[in-house]
Amino acid sequence: MIQMTNISKNGDVIRCNYALTDSTRWGTAVLDLLTGDFTELIKTDADENIERYASKVKYKLAELAKMPNIPEKRNIVWG
Repeated sequence: MIQMTNISKNGDVIRCNYALTDSTRWGTAVLDLLTGDFTELIKTDADENIERYASKVKYKLAELAKMPNIPEKRNIVWG
């Protein structure tokens, strides 16, 4: 599971802090909604597979950006 906190949107940019469930260090993701690319991605200490986790964060941020009221926290769970 990935925990996302401090989710905020400003214009065409959405950002969050994220960490894997057992991690003590948080990373930062900033997504440009016009290009669909990260403008900033600071990985956590548990990101051996950064591409796998980053793609999940990117998808969720893009999904949340469409909401009229963006939550401050969200978890990503997969099976």
